[in-house]
Amino acid sequence: PRAEAEAEAEDDSIGANISASYFELRRNMLIIALVFPLVLMALGGLGDIQGSLSAYYHHDARGTRTVFTGVLWAVGAFLVFYKGYSDGENIALNIAGLSALTVSLFPMDWPEDAAATISGRVHYISAAIFFLAIAYVCIFRYKDTLQLMKDETRRAAFANSYRVIGALMVLLPPGIFAIFQIAPRAADAQGFPVILAVEAVGIWVFAAFWLTKSKEIALLEKQ
Repeated sequence: PRAEAEAEAEDDSIGANISASYFELRRNMLIIALVFPLVLMALGGLGDIQGSLSAYYHHDARGTRTVFTGVLWAVGAFLVFYKGYSDGENIALNIAGLSALTVSLFPMDWPEDAAATISGRVHYISAAIFFLAIAYVCIFRYKDTLQLMKDETRRAAFANSYRVIGALMVLLPPGIFAIFQIAPRAADAQGFPVILAVEAVGIWVFAAFWLTKSKEIALLEKQ
């Protein structure tokens, strides 16, 4: 009996360590997503705000390209190696991760009014796939773990949060595309980087997803 108790205690310790490791990964991903747009703007200079986050890849300021590609690789690697609760969630996260990596490997066309190239098309398509894959996880896969939550009120609140996050993830890609097509120079004309602002909101919505997921899992572990 004593040996069995010690074995169970050791298993609990290992499980707690794994859980803590996943929590740290989610928290760090949240922090990276929150500061990503802000760091790019700070490095590029507040007096020289670019029209989009992707434009910082081509910015002359030292460090902007490194941060842009580095963050995308960090996010991509995290999503690929993060184990989803279900096969559906795991596949969607892998797709999102690979899309983030592809965004960094295929820069946007530069200058912005240059003729469209394969690299630019792949860049934008990959960015859209990234948002849609996360949206799929939010809208269709949240029940995989949320169904385990016993508190119905909290379960409903989390479900609503995931639906809102998913809806924003679905709407943002076509919103950005519409801005490019309808008024590509509107941001410059008005002195406000509309596209960059929309992209930043998208990144922060991504951060909100991981904040919500971390809170949900923390509550599930306390049940």
